[in-house]
Amino acid sequence: MQKEKILGIFSVVFSIIVLSFYFFAMFISNYQFSFLIIKITVFLLSLAFSLLLLWIGYTLITTPSPSEEIKKIEEEILNEIKNLEMRYKEEDKQS
Repeated sequence: MQKEKILGIFSVVFSIIVLSFYFFAMFISNYQFSFLIIKITVFLLSLAFSLLLLWIGYTLITTPSPSEEIKKIEEEILNEIKNLEMRYKEEDKQS
């Protein structure tokens, strides 16, 4: 519990420092530095968005379609039904 509180305090302090730096870089520093910060921010946002799309695409490509899984399950069920029918017929013959 103590570690979680320390981590929480660190997160709050770190976010205040980052926001203070960002505020300074955008509004107090010179125009060229502010423009550079805007470029970096837009680049990082576009990078994050592109990586998200890449991850979604990769997941869609590598995940087997549900119809294939359903077909496999149906085949297993049909095989089990055939096995049960054969057992039932054998038991009838023995009776």
